[in-house]
Amino acid sequence: MLEQPSNHDRTPSADPDHVDSTSGGTVFALRDVADTHDSRPVREAFLAILSHELRTPITTIFAGSSVLARRAGLSSSATRTLAGDISAEAARLYDLVEDLLVLARLERRVLDPLDEPVLIQRAVDTTIRMVVERHGDVPIERRGDPGAPPVHGDATYVDQACRNLVMSSIRYAGREPGRQLVVDVRTDPSAGEVTIAVLDRGPELDADELERAFELPNGSATGRLAGSGVGLYVCRQLVEAMGGRVWARNRPDGGLETGFALRIDERG
Repeated sequence: MLEQPSNHDRTPSADPDHVDSTSGGTVFALRDVADTHDSRPVREAFLAILSHELRTPITTIFAGSSVLARRAGLSSSATRTLAGDISAEAARLYDLVEDLLVLARLERRVLDPLDEPVLIQRAVDTTIRMVVERHGDVPIERRGDPGAPPVHGDATYVDQACRNLVMSSIRYAGREPGRQLVVDVRTDPSAGEVTIAVLDRGPELDADELERAFELPNGSATGRLAGSGVGLYVCRQLVEAMGGRVWARNRPDGGLETGFALRIDERG
């Protein structure tokens, strides 16, 4: 798609071979803006969701810190509760900022991941430790292959993809038997991949919703997808930039499986 030149896009020609003796010469600057227009709906949807999600952590941090600053006589238990709330929401705010930076890089076509050997299981362990630190006794079970080979990827982006994948299902983890969140790492030699899957007992999705699970939620989204935020969308962008793939499918015995796969790095 070519944008029509404005007056500022027209400049007199400095080349005498291209100058008409009666009217002068004109150079037209044509600029391809197709990518800009195509990405605008995605950017606007992302920012709409992000602005909504930003309000909760910012409000909590502001209100909690204001109480701590003005009320010196708070009990130790109240102080700990407020400090814990501030810490948790600050961590959430950090994640949102990281996701926003990914969108900015996507728009500028500079999401250029490194191609280095990365151990997915280390990223999984880091994510589980983070969840425990933030949320305490959330029941998470790690399964699969503890000796999975390294994959092609960027360690920073693999960490962020793992974090977003797990955090998208954390609300569905429960203390009841069988409701723990399962993080499963597997090696598939025939496909040349290492996979990570998160298994939960949350609401299932219909066929259309499964196709859109890693997309930005739109205004018509309901149920599980309406509250999914930007995490899975960013996860897909990162994984695909590293040459991988993502999926979402219903579990046979109830709940949802979301996951991604990256190519095994055989250079070592």
